[in-house]
Amino acid sequence: MDTLEPILLRGDQVRLEDVEELEMLRQSAIRKLEYPSFNPKSGDGYYDIVVAKGHDGFGYLKKFRTRVHNGRDNGGVKVEYPKGDLYVDTESIMTPNRLALISICCPRAKSVLLWRVREMSREGLTAVWQSIEELVAWRGGKLVVFGPEHFFTKDSTHNIQPNVHPMPALIDVAKNHRVILDKSDTLSDWGVFKLRRDQEEYAAMDALVLYAIDGGRIVEQSERPLRKFLLTVTL
Repeated sequence: MDTLEPILLRGDQVRLEDVEELEMLRQSAIRKLEYPSFNPKSGDGYYDIVVAKGHDGFGYLKKFRTRVHNGRDNGGVKVEYPKGDLYVDTESIMTPNRLALISICCPRAKSVLLWRVREMSREGLTAVWQSIEELVAWRGGKLVVFGPEHFFTKDSTHNIQPNVHPMPALIDVAKNHRVILDKSDTLSDWGVFKLRRDQEEYAAMDALVLYAIDGGRIVEQSERPLRKFLLTVTL
C-alpha cells in the first residue's frame, strides 16, 4: 500500500507510467507462507496462532497455565496444569527501535501467542515482562531463545544458539533439523495496524522452530520443504 499511495492520491493526473507500475504490482503476486504446522488439516501436528494486542495478551497468557479437556475428574472435566519451557522470539520496529511483538510458543497447549506490544507504555511493557517471567518460573521451565533476548532476564532464558564463531543464523540451524524457514518477511513492518497472514506465520514459526531445535517434533520435519504459492492481487 505504501507503494500505491503516491499514485492513488494523484487522481486524474495518473500517468501511463503509473498505470504500468500498477500492472507490475498486480502481476507481482504476494508471497504467502504455507507452513503445515499452521494448517488445521495437519491434525495432531496443528498449532493455533493467536494474535493479541496490548492488554488482551494477559488474558491469553493465562491459558499457558491451565488446559481443560474432558475427563473423569471434577464432574467430567479434567484440569491439566502444563509445565515446562516456552519458546520465545521477538520482533522490533526500526524507527524508533522499539519492541513490537513477542512470539510465545507453548508446545503443550499447541499454540503460539503473537503478543503485539508496540503501543504499550513503559509500565505496560514492565507488566508484560513480569507476567511472562512469572509464568515460566511457575511452569518450572525456561524461556528458550535463539541469541540474546535482552527484554528478559538472563536467568529466565536458555539460549540455544550454538556458541561458535561465527554465530550461525537461525535459518541455518533450522535447516540442520530439517526445517526450511522462509525469511522473506525479515524486514517486515511489525508496527502495521493488522498483520498479514504471512507475517503471522513468519513470527510464529520463528518461535515454533526453537522447539524443533530443542529436540521436539513438528510437522515440517517430516513433510516436503516449505511450500509457497502465489496469490494474484486484484486491483
